[in-house]
Amino acid sequence: MIETNSIPFNFSYFALNLLGKQMYTNKWTAISELIANGLDAGATNVKLYIESIDKENSILEILDNGSGMSYEDLSTKYALIGRNRRISNEEFSEKTKGRKGIGKLATLFLSKKYYIVSKKGGTETAWMLDSTNASDSDIPELIRVDINDVSIENRSVWDSFESGTLIKSVGVNLAGFAEGKLDSLKMNLANYYLLNNIGAVIEVAYKTKAKQKIEFSKVSKVIGFKNLYAFFQTSEGIVENKLLNDSVKINADLEQVSNKLRKVKN
Repeated sequence: MIETNSIPFNFSYFALNLLGKQMYTNKWTAISELIANGLDAGATNVKLYIESIDKENSILEILDNGSGMSYEDLSTKYALIGRNRRISNEEFSEKTKGRKGIGKLATLFLSKKYYIVSKKGGTETAWMLDSTNASDSDIPELIRVDINDVSIENRSVWDSFESGTLIKSVGVNLAGFAEGKLDSLKMNLANYYLLNNIGAVIEVAYKTKAKQKIEFSKVSKVIGFKNLYAFFQTSEGIVENKLLNDSVKINADLEQVSNKLRKVKN
């Protein structure tokens, strides 16, 4: 395939924005979709970074160490609306987690300008989509940019990945966002994705001050069984109640968790 410096989409901005608003009710569902796409690409580590010093102009970075996207992947898969996976490799298709399956709509829903940096097969490329001054009838396109011109907040993390994809959204309006919502997002990420992705790690960092150090924390699934009681009726008609044990067996198709005792927390 002959490579060019731009990759057009097959829908107008009007159509893409309309679809995005129908699919995503809020920014957190869109962020969850992008994290799911990283897992779909076979990532064992997905990191979400939120820089919200100016909440109305926040920065998001989502980094994964999955398979990455080549020029061909971007032009024949990513830029085409109608595909339900970022990649079509059978190895990943059976465990697709992206609920909507159209990650670019999630990115456009979050902001008018974003970057895609991807590593695959030893090649690293960077692309930008900027719809700041676009009209509804314009056709979106990814524009190739110099990798050195992309200011990556988590450069050391990205450099440590041999393959993968980094999405950076700028000018994201997170007005009204509170840390409590971040905790809720972490819980949702764990509930939706981690049980069936035992080998994967999702990490989140939230920065609100200029001199604040970036620290990622793992998202973990917590099952609150210790405060639950089981009620039993005996043959004599007496009802008994017992506090559940501090471990539980989880029925699952996955060998890693099936019929194995797991410690639970309050």
